Amino acid sequence: MILSLRNKKNNRKGFTLIEVMVSLMILSVGIVYILKSYIVSLERTTHITNRIYATTALDNRISYIQRMLKAYKMLPIDLNRKEDIKVGGKNITFKQYMVIKEVAEMPEVFDLTLTLSWQEGLRNISLSRSAYLADFKVDQE
Repeated sequence: MILSLRNKKNNRKGFTLIEVMVSLMILSVGIVYILKSYIVSLERTTHITNRIYATTALDNRISYIQRMLKAYKMLPIDLNRKEDIKVGGKNITFKQYMVIKEVAEMPEVFDLTLTLSWQEGLRNISLSRSAYLADFKVDQE
């Protein structure tokens, strides 16, 4: 009879409260790290998407300026402008800054630098492209 009571105590099946709490703590830490990595990946995806739009806008703008020079031999002077683009359901304001400088010792050749900047959260991001332009007159009104 004493032997059978000892066997019943040792044959208990299940988990203790401490084992359950430890396993829940490990599980919750894992879930927190998974969610944190998900949020970081969303931020990186947003940054890359905005950067692709900015790169495309810069390339299109330089191409437009070069076409205007070939067709009209004049450069449209809208040095600084803003452009709202809808990216993933959000309106992003891209601010354009254009700088035109003469290239030293090369008359009729100019260095064009276009810069786009935009706001991502609390950060200001900017992207620049440069090109050389030749054979044009600046249209100043």
